[in-house]
Formats: sequence, C-alpha cells, structure tokens
Amino acid sequence: SQPPAWRDPGRNKYLLSARGKWYEVDASYIEEVKKDFIHLFETLDLPASNVGLKSWATADSDGAYNKKSVASANFINGDRVLTDNVELFDSLVWDGTDLYILHVKRGFDVKVRDVRSQIVNSAQIIENDLRTGGAKLKEHHARLVSRGRTKMSQPEFLALFSLKRAYVLAYGTPVKVEAKSIDKFQSSVARMEVVALNSQ
Repeated sequence: SQPPAWRDPGRNKYLLSARGKWYEVDASYIEEVKKDFIHLFETLDLPASNVGLKSWATADSDGAYNKKSVASANFINGDRVLTDNVELFDSLVWDGTDLYILHVKRGFDVKVRDVRSQIVNSAQIIENDLRTGGAKLKEHHARLVSRGRTKMSQPEFLALFSLKRAYVLAYGTPVKVEAKSIDKFQSSVARMEVVALNSQ
C-alpha cells in the first residue's frame, strides 16, 4: 500500500488519500500548501511554556504526557473524558484572561487529521453550548468530577469559559516543526490538515 501522499513519477502529480479515497493533485498544489503551512507556523507556533505546558519527553505517549504536561496549578486533565462521544479537551489551562483548550497529539504525521477533527468538534460543541445555556458543559463537568479530574464547583468551571478562549493543537516531536526542518516531516496530509484547521 502507498503512504497517504506519494508522487507519481513522470507526471508531476501527487496522489493523496483522504477518508479512504485517492485524489490526484498537481505538484504546485502541494507546494502552495507547504508555503501556507510554513507561514502559519512562523506566525502562530508557540513554545509549550507559553500556554503553561512542560516539554514533551520523547518516550511519553499522549496519555502519559496529558497526566504530567501542565506546569500551572490552573489546569484540568480532560483526557478520555467524553461528552457526546467527543473529548472536549485533553487539558484545560487558564490564567487571568485566557483559557487554553488543548488537544494533544504525539508526532506530526497523518494522525494530525484526527486531532483536527477533534478540535473542530470540540469547538462546535463548546461554542454552541455557550450560546444555549451550557447544558453540555455542565454534563462534562459532572463527568470530570466523577473521574476525580477536578474539585471545582460547576459555577467555577462554567466561569472559565467566559475567559478569552483559544483552541490549541499541541504536538510533540523530537525536532521542532519549522521551515528549516519541514522536509523531516513528510506528511502532506498533516500540513493540509493544519492549513484547513486554521481556516475553520
């Protein structure tokens, strides 16, 4: 089987796999996505410490990192706690003005597709819920309490979402993803997913 993106020699075309189907795209499209991706990372990528996270030890899985990732006392580990079959966040971190709704993925490859979907679903549920009275967030809070993830009261938890909200894709790689290292990360799908996520 072929990887999620591979070049068709002699035709200057790429074949991309998305949701079980193959699509042929011109090589210039791949280059445009790469440029857009690099621009996004140059303007939006932050060190983990800027959002209250510790560095990711290479050996840690997503779950292990989620348990020990946050350097701040103001956090909730929401890993594997689901509402409407969606993980609303891996970690919730806040300061006096900002709430970071973190979704964590180890590596930077085709699995970014999964975390993009998770972020979009989470944002839709949370933002819709805030407009309609907060029933889903109340339900999620009850699940977090029952799993021993927070001792915050429901009103305190809901008040967090009145802060400025940022939905964050947090990734862990041994080498920083940036223009000078981009060729070490071969997944065109991962790049396209990040560009698509930004537009969403």
